[in-house]
Amino acid sequence: MKFFQPKKNQTEKYSALVSHGQKAVWYKVRKCASISINNSLPGDDWVPVNNNRNPRQFEAEYFGDYFRFAFVRNPFGRLVSNYLHKIKDKSVDQIRSSYILHLDFHEGMSFEEFALQICALPEEKCDRHYRSMYTSIDLNNIDFIGRLENMQSDFRHVCTRISNSDTGEVSRMNTQGSYNYRDFYSASLEQRVGDRYQKDLQLFGYEFDRFTDSGNAHESLSQL
Repeated sequence: MKFFQPKKNQTEKYSALVSHGQKAVWYKVRKCASISINNSLPGDDWVPVNNNRNPRQFEAEYFGDYFRFAFVRNPFGRLVSNYLHKIKDKSVDQIRSSYILHLDFHEGMSFEEFALQICALPEEKCDRHYRSMYTSIDLNNIDFIGRLENMQSDFRHVCTRISNSDTGEVSRMNTQGSYNYRDFYSASLEQRVGDRYQKDLQLFGYEFDRFTDSGNAHESLSQL
């Protein structure tokens, strides 16, 4: 079953790191603890995959029998994390330096304003931080998709597969303090954002306030 077929003229490439020593490829999904994962992966030879190729060429050169993995999170929480990190309490200059293309972000804007602008933006114009997560992963060539919500146990699984050790732990993840992402949503905004990230919700087994199975996100994918 083909989950995602890149568009013929697609210009965005997968963002990934490869370790030939560990025989592994990590698809980096932005705002899914990527900095912490990068600092915690076993081995010291992780390097970016050369992005100067289209997605169909991407798989053939690097993957072979390598273990291919990614991490995702609840799309509703991911969007709030984007807002808190890029907009909330930032100066105008800081906001402009974040990812302004095609958007009218401004100092003091509400989460609803932020979310509605992103919901109205076509996928191909989205920055990787708020683009749908499935577009950052070759879903036809993936072995494991962990969840941010199960980070430590899912990361240990990755470490077991690539280094025969289950002692790996993710270093302290970036946070914006204690908050509940659900508090940022009205019923109508929940619907709009759910429509925007419908494919992520379906593919990775998420609903607004939970994920729909107790396993990793790859198990949700395999049930479709």
